[in-house]
Amino acid sequence: AATKLARASAKTIVGGIMKIIADESNAMTIEDAARAAIDGDRDALETLVRALQADIYGLALRMLWNQEDAEDATQDILVRVVTHLSQFTFQSQLKTWVYRIAVNYILDTRKSAIEKLRLSFDRFGEDLVAGLKDDSATESDQLILIEEVKVGCSLAMLQCLDRPHRMVYILGELLDLSGPEAADILNISPDLFRKRLQIARQAVVTFLKDHCGLVSDVAPCRCHRRIAPSGEGDAGITHP
Repeated sequence: AATKLARASAKTIVGGIMKIIADESNAMTIEDAARAAIDGDRDALETLVRALQADIYGLALRMLWNQEDAEDATQDILVRVVTHLSQFTFQSQLKTWVYRIAVNYILDTRKSAIEKLRLSFDRFGEDLVAGLKDDSATESDQLILIEEVKVGCSLAMLQCLDRPHRMVYILGELLDLSGPEAADILNISPDLFRKRLQIARQAVVTFLKDHCGLVSDVAPCRCHRRIAPSGEGDAGITHP
């Protein structure tokens, strides 16, 4: 039961990095927009880009952590999507095709400064404990800063996974893609995808159970205790 709770909490915590509110006023599907864009409809092309931008950015941010790197990657990926849109055959879901382009781009991108730190779960856990402040500030007084801590912690935790396991975890656990679809995007076998996802899930769940107060009452870390006394937010690893 504890493991199920930890896994559910992991998905909620990490998946809550950013909440995207979709524009429901436009009933056009992305496939409809893509067909119209291929036929030369510029408005449809703009609609398509807007519909895809948030998902691509979410993937890039979770993989790269740094906001500027994620924004740059998003723009480059969108350019590739638009440039090669006429090659899409509509034999699969458009978003699957877009994710494949995004994944290939991100995995080919040189490691960021954050990735070069080679952050591990052990090192991150030590940083969390070392960065705890006196339990004097109440959570209700610093809700905004606490949310920033949660975001930073979530992104840092993903960085503790190597690129292959991080990408698998994002696609399978956070984006809820099916095993066959995610395996196809990554160009690996479904069996290998399942194995990597199991390893990544276990690593995240174990870390949360050992360290995160949102998951375990006996874990040492509490979000409001990661806020510096000056009110400037988390000054540890979770603050890129």
